[in-house]
Amino acid sequence: MIGRKDSKDKAPIFTFCKQFKLAIEQLALRSKLGHEKYIDKDQDWNNFSRVDNPDFEYGNAEFRHALGLGDDEDELGHRVATAWNAIAKLEIFLRNNLDNSK
Repeated sequence: MIGRKDSKDKAPIFTFCKQFKLAIEQLALRSKLGHEKYIDKDQDWNNFSRVDNPDFEYGNAEFRHALGLGDDEDELGHRVATAWNAIAKLEIFLRNNLDNSK
């Protein structure tokens, strides 16, 4: 019997990574920085998802970085932080609203 792998209905993750390699690398570094800055006793990679009122907190941070407010970041840092906060909000929304039983 010949093996078969059918990915036609799967998300094109590899394509996305090829298209946005530099952005993904910067987001990964930002994620690591945040993880180390806000590490909790569990020391897992999900501390971001345990923030109280994440939509407000990440939305507020996203907007602040989009406006370039604060001297803690250069332009690249603000752009990456803006994207990271948007992705954090999206991830939490999807975790709470998608039917993961598929």
